[in-house]
Amino acid sequence: MYELQNNALYDEVHAIMRKELLTFFKKFVQDIESEVPYNYYGNRGSVDLVWYDTIYKLGISHQILRMFELESRIPRLEELIRKLKDRMEYFPPHFEQTRGLPKLGSVELFLVLLGTEENWRVVNKYLVNFKSAFARTHQVFPKDILSKSKDPEDDGFYWQIKKTFLVFFDPLKVRQIDTNEDIMIEKEALPFHRMAAFQYLENWGEPTTQLQARLNSIKPSFSNAREFVKAYKEYISS
Repeated sequence: MYELQNNALYDEVHAIMRKELLTFFKKFVQDIESEVPYNYYGNRGSVDLVWYDTIYKLGISHQILRMFELESRIPRLEELIRKLKDRMEYFPPHFEQTRGLPKLGSVELFLVLLGTEENWRVVNKYLVNFKSAFARTHQVFPKDILSKSKDPEDDGFYWQIKKTFLVFFDPLKVRQIDTNEDIMIEKEALPFHRMAAFQYLENWGEPTTQLQARLNSIKPSFSNAREFVKAYKEYISS
């Protein structure tokens, strides 16, 4: 019974996180989707939130795919990392194929954790594991599989940049962001550094001591999921 109650609690938190994050992004961008399934040669799954965009640099198109995986807690680290690797490996090619898109230039995966001390302690304990799993990578594709828009100065290959962010998210603070202020979702980088609702790690290639210092500066908003749900319900009913 206790486990069922806990599962119900974490499902509730996950739903709140998705609702608040989706509501927030839709204030700035239109092309964001929720619960997007994929099946890439039998490798199946679903991504919580997906945002696809195209930017242009010097007349050359550059496709960006952002995936958001929301987690209220980290019960099993290895299982979580395996799931994230699957999302990064299988969802982008599925997305390209099923939507008839050119090769993606950037693929970004955001692991969005509820901002609790409980989650912070897990990340702190296994920071080296996260660093190893989320190191920035590049993939090289032959030029002949690219879209018609190619850089005339390239060397015949196409670099796809993949990057993973770990974000501590406070759904209450995101509600308090004043949308009348000049806060825009930038095309190339989400301005998480300008919003207290998001505290994040991203430079996984830097020394562990620097990552640790950044993690130490992050201050979780809640002790645990139960405390968050209580505060959330009090906030929306006030």
